[in-house]
Amino acid sequence: MAFGTAVLFLVLALAISTLARQALIQMRDLNTASSDNLQWTLSQTEVEFLQFYNALVLANQDPSSDLAPLRRWYDIFYSRMNVIMRGPVYGKLALEPNMIGEFDDINGFMGSALPYIDGPDAALRAKLPQLLDRASDLRSDVRTVTLEGIRVFSKLSDAQRFSVSETMARIALLTVALILLLLLAVFFLARIYGVTRAQAKENKATRDRLQAMLNTSLDAVLVVNREGHFIEFNGAATEIFGYSEAEAIGADMTKLIFADHLVAAHNEGMRRHLETGEQRIIGKGRVQVQAKRKSGEVFPVELSVAKTMSPDGEIFVSYLRDISDRITSEERLTKARDEALAGERAKARFM
Repeated sequence: MAFGTAVLFLVLALAISTLARQALIQMRDLNTASSDNLQWTLSQTEVEFLQFYNALVLANQDPSSDLAPLRRWYDIFYSRMNVIMRGPVYGKLALEPNMIGEFDDINGFMGSALPYIDGPDAALRAKLPQLLDRASDLRSDVRTVTLEGIRVFSKLSDAQRFSVSETMARIALLTVALILLLLLAVFFLARIYGVTRAQAKENKATRDRLQAMLNTSLDAVLVVNREGHFIEFNGAATEIFGYSEAEAIGADMTKLIFADHLVAAHNEGMRRHLETGEQRIIGKGRVQVQAKRKSGEVFPVELSVAKTMSPDGEIFVSYLRDISDRITSEERLTKARDEALAGERAKARFM
């Protein structure tokens, strides 16, 4: 659940980032188009052509006139058409199917006129009538390019604005979805936090109860790890063996409480259990063995051992009871019984 939510969050974030970048590019294109003032530029194309055409008419009417204005207006018109046909903003107009013929006519006229415009005055004056005739035929092409260009760019601008609006709408929807996902994640995190907190309280209460049981138990409770070192040593164990909890925790069990003659057998049994899993005492109920107090006194105990798992690995829990008094009482009863039986037998022999 958490992994799926994280993946969905990442996908939404990437989608928003991609759409935002796309919207920025589209808005930059709109800004560029606006700064170039498309309509003015296209309208100015026809004005500049008319200026060139008027200069061409004047040059034809007056053979002695200065040809510099004609050349200047040709250069202006040539530059304007070059921007429209090859510029990054206007270049797409040249690809419009209904404008290819007009652009070819204009391009052909400018290419054929260029050698005379840049050539000597005599050659240009000789070519003026032909240039005027072709320029007259070109007026409709220039007007078509101007009007059609304005229409095309208006349509493109509308499409770009619509695309930007659509992109912003997608960003808004994805942002709302991301916010909802975040709210859902916060809700689940709060719920998980509440459950975890309740479990922590319950675990603490359980630990406290177990600790109270250990501390108040009349039997010694000994917990050791796989290495045989004490990790729990309750108050009853302190009373029985004479070691404080600080002395016992971390100490080797066999060196602290085992009778010397049982150490080797215990070590061998533990090794066998760890290697093969064989259990002779673990989980077999109560057994009677001998233990050793801090004073060195060896005494009988009743022992049961269980195995469990902890976060740190396998551990062994032992419940141990000092049965010295019980053994002593049993020995006294046995001795009294034997003495009574001996007395009865002596009496019987006397009778």
